[in-house]
Amino acid sequence: MEHGEAPEAGAKRERGETMTKKIRSNLFFLKQFGFNDSLLQTIFQLRLDPLESIFNNENEIIMEIESKFTDKDREFLLVTKKEYKILC
Repeated sequence: MEHGEAPEAGAKRERGETMTKKIRSNLFFLKQFGFNDSLLQTIFQLRLDPLESIFNNENEIIMEIESKFTDKDREFLLVTKKEYKILC
């Protein structure tokens, strides 16, 4: 909490910082799997949950990021979802 800041404001700021760190961590994780920079940057700018945005259960892609998926990204998703079904 910064000097003169209300306790509620300080707690809200800390939650925001924690959420941003979590989003960045998840984006780094997705980058390691080869998802393209443009897609990941858009997800970050829209403040979306990266894992939920890409691997949601409804098999729907959020409209704002759909155009950012490359063929490689889509292929990876298809393979991943097939493997997940086999494991479950």
